[in-house]
Amino acid sequence: MVNACINTTALTHNNHNIQNFLEDKLTSSMIGLKLVKALVELVEFNIYNAPRFNYPCLIVHGNADIITDYKASVKFYKRISSEHKELKVVEDGMHEIHHDINKEELKVYMSQWIKKRLERSPRNIGEFNTMRKGLRREDKYTKTIWGLIILFIYSYLLK
Repeated sequence: MVNACINTTALTHNNHNIQNFLEDKLTSSMIGLKLVKALVELVEFNIYNAPRFNYPCLIVHGNADIITDYKASVKFYKRISSEHKELKVVEDGMHEIHHDINKEELKVYMSQWIKKRLERSPRNIGEFNTMRKGLRREDKYTKTIWGLIILFIYSYLLK
């Protein structure tokens, strides 16, 4: 374990969230070297395989983020093959952009993007409907599990 040396004031402009971060007993400034290696490899893997990614994608990154370089998000965006992709670089946005001072505007922007995709999508959920057809009627636990998975995905998308 090594100290990640993350300056907490680089997380967000929102002082309340910085205070919450500092008071949270479950946060640590320490990071394992295996995790660092895995994160670097994951970024390289994602950039390399980006052309294979052809799903709707919204990428949001602040250009004032000094913890992760927003230029990697720009590079990923340019390489993905999705027809429905959008990149939003938030001017003066920091690392925890979802906690930053303009978080409400960002939530509205993201909600509108998701709603626009949902309106254009087919009424059924494609593969989920195919999987549901394969379930036997007497297997109530399997149906319940798939129902919960689908409910979780819908609720996540509608947030």
